[in-house]
Amino acid sequence: SSGINESFSLIVSENGRAAVNWEHSWGDGATIMEMLQNVHRDYCEHRPVIGGGEKCDVERVDVRVEGEVRNDLDAAKKSFEHAAATYDLKPFVYEGFGKEDIKKFGMSPDSVSQFIFQLAQWRTFGYFVGTYESCSTAAFRSGRTETIRSCSSEMAAAAQAFDATNPATLEDITSLLKGVSQKHVNLCREAAGGM
Repeated sequence: SSGINESFSLIVSENGRAAVNWEHSWGDGATIMEMLQNVHRDYCEHRPVIGGGEKCDVERVDVRVEGEVRNDLDAAKKSFEHAAATYDLKPFVYEGFGKEDIKKFGMSPDSVSQFIFQLAQWRTFGYFVGTYESCSTAAFRSGRTETIRSCSSEMAAAAQAFDATNPATLEDITSLLKGVSQKHVNLCREAAGGM
């Protein structure tokens, strides 16, 4: 499929290999994967075609999109391209400090990443927002995902301590960041446990 608005696309190549691509906003990837595993299991147990059987004619189907649907797709594409052209991304890679250094301080690298998002939000807009961070619940049968609600009061207090109008001491900031990390680790455990 070449469409960009399907829930999922099953892609089968000429050599019979298959792959799947899905758009995530409607549901979890684990749901699609479980469905495909069930289809595969059923296919393997009840093969629809057995070697030596009758030949089956296959006819190619070409999909043509015309009229109002074509106009809507063209307008959506143009709108997307305009929005994409307004983004300005300038990556910066800093290699002088990383996750192993964070671990040496007894903190979770993920908690520091989530803290940086909230600090940037606070400095840019002056308020905090909930963020989406996915957590696997695969420990449960047919486990999907849960959301880690990482924008905690500990996160907000630490971000505000970085505010130049209310400077905190290094000891205070260290203590706040360790509190952020511990709270975040607990939130991750709770999400993974389905709580």
